[in-house]
Amino acid sequence: MPNSKKDAVLGKIDRRTALASLLLLLATRPSSAVSRSFDNPPVLETVRSQFTMMAPPQKMPDVRLPLLNGKPGLLTARAGEVLLLNIWASWCVNCRDDLQQLAELARQRRRGLSVQTVSVDTIEADRVRDFVDELQVGDLPIFLDRAGVLSGHAEGTQALLPAFGMPITFLIRPDTIIAGYITGSPDWSSKAASDLISYYM
Repeated sequence: MPNSKKDAVLGKIDRRTALASLLLLLATRPSSAVSRSFDNPPVLETVRSQFTMMAPPQKMPDVRLPLLNGKPGLLTARAGEVLLLNIWASWCVNCRDDLQQLAELARQRRRGLSVQTVSVDTIEADRVRDFVDELQVGDLPIFLDRAGVLSGHAEGTQALLPAFGMPITFLIRPDTIIAGYITGSPDWSSKAASDLISYYM
């Protein structure tokens, strides 16, 4: 076989081999969500607390709770998004600032980020609504958990998201695993908060 034809054939074989090897590598390579390690997040802190990782990690469950607007709701973490889930009460002083900051963060519509909130007030929904209107945070998704289903206050239930303090914000990873939480009212507009959210995206 002339060298030119032989080289052409060998070139095709080499390209096919390289392509097959590349496809095999891509097929066997673990996805980023599976292979990534989340054991060293950036520091986000308040005067009295800092972001604390959940140990052991657990999956965020879907929870049926009524919405503030009176409609039935499903509190769920969407795959592919970072979820900030804030638990608050109208009697909590720091909750006011925290809710307003989170509402502003949500209004920025950062891609890959979702913000949802849960009121654990036992007062009437109308009074909770008045509180929300006063703070001008009614555009946030607000669930009502009067029975304490999430925090474990309901009789005979185990805490799904223990309220270690108030307010408390849980960060749920894009694979719907609860990464950790921070109590109090951190500066959600800060670089530290942005870095923490970006770390889990």
